Amino acid sequence: MKVHLDSKLATISINEEKKTAFLYWKPFKNTEEYKHVLEKGLEAIETYQIENWIPDISEAKLVSPEDRKWAEEVFIPEALRLGIKRIAFVLPDEDVFKKHYANKLRESVAGKEVIFETFGSLRDAERWVTRQVFL
Repeated sequence: MKVHLDSKLATISINEEKKTAFLYWKPFKNTEEYKHVLEKGLEAIETYQIENWIPDISEAKLVSPEDRKWAEEVFIPEALRLGIKRIAFVLPDEDVFKKHYANKLRESVAGKEVIFETFGSLRDAERWVTRQVFL
């Protein structure tokens, strides 16, 4: 795996063979860095022709409504334009706020050419992506 970004906010790792990017959010966040990380994600999607996006928000701080809206209106449409086909969101089952965030992002892709699922573990998300790729 190749590391595309490693900052105090997040790590983006790339599995070129599986055309998969993993975004692991760390427990630090501000608006400027949140957008920077997602912009680096778009860069990785384009550079490595990524089809599978696996963000893990298990350790992340809460995302503000403004930042979520930016992700819905800027990041998601551009990620889809660049070729994302599957989003496997990793979040703790018991965190209602993170579930709300993920559900809002899911709503933003409804009716588009992408499959969006949520998982309680990175392992489950990776398995799902692997099965989807070989369907």
